[in-house]
Amino acid sequence: MADRIIPPFGGFVVYPDEGGNIFERMFGGSRQAASSEEPSAMTPLVDIYEDDDAVTVTTDLPGVRREDVHVSYTDGAITINAEVHRPQRQGGHWIKHERRVGTYVRTLHMSGSVDPSNISASMNDGVLELTITKPKKSESRKIDIAVQ
Repeated sequence: MADRIIPPFGGFVVYPDEGGNIFERMFGGSRQAASSEEPSAMTPLVDIYEDDDAVTVTTDLPGVRREDVHVSYTDGAITINAEVHRPQRQGGHWIKHERRVGTYVRTLHMSGSVDPSNISASMNDGVLELTITKPKKSESRKIDIAVQ
């Protein structure tokens, strides 16, 4: 299995999460045990699309409120942290818990230069979309230099 995804004709490179279990990465995180009181961290699956101007990362975060999503950029890595809570109910008891609750965490390691001020995030209907605008390529130009 490759350690990284490399576009065949250059461009941006996104390295997958480091460490962790391959099955957790492939299938979106470990399942929470039914009797567990402590929710486990889940790894949300991502779609990554690149064009000439930007890289777009899309991930589903079902049941997560916008204010519970935190995206950060540090040393070439974009980290998504999100929290989904079980609704609080009064009078009665839960019979079954099958929907996931807990923390979503995903880190994407980016190669190339990324200007953090050119990263934007939007969330609509439980889908988070990050847009990472690529830095403009400097045009090479020829300059004649007089030899003295």
